[in-house]
Amino acid sequence: MLGDTDSDGDGYYDEIETALSSSPADFGSTPVGLPAVTKIGNLYAVKTNIRLDFARPQGSDSIAMTGVLFIPAGFSMAGQVVIVDVGGVVKAFTLDAKGASPKGNERFAVKVKARRGVVPLQEAKFTLKMRKGTYAAALLNDGLVNEDVLKGVTVPETVIFNGEVLKKAAALNYRGHKGRMGMAR
Repeated sequence: MLGDTDSDGDGYYDEIETALSSSPADFGSTPVGLPAVTKIGNLYAVKTNIRLDFARPQGSDSIAMTGVLFIPAGFSMAGQVVIVDVGGVVKAFTLDAKGASPKGNERFAVKVKARRGVVPLQEAKFTLKMRKGTYAAALLNDGLVNEDVLKGVTVPETVIFNGEVLKKAAALNYRGHKGRMGMAR
């Protein structure tokens, strides 16, 4: 599976380091200067939708994902970096105090609840929305092809948050229409 090699042992897969301009061969070089990752876990309650526009392949694709992150008590979201990898489409997001990245075509948000200004231990829902992108080439290795097809595909998904790598191999149904579009859910 793509994204399983970590040549320097810093916890960030080579694919993620390369996409975010850090060196996969240097332990001291990590994406956006984050510390080495110390934990690996499972990504939970994930729902993914991918839409590829083969008729207009430049800037017309979209990826949406929802899931759950575990938030420790007293956690501050301001300045936290979240790295997401959906089948080789890698993006880093810096969150504000409310748990959202800046508005735009690529957005990540975590719904964290606070009581009297204090964040309790909780499971918080996250949403990822990436639109007007060019993602088809990265997803080709996972079976999202520009052909007339209806099949099951497995797309590796990784979210790196708060020093932990969370992974899931998402089993999706893919319907492709050659020269027009492809959708995976």
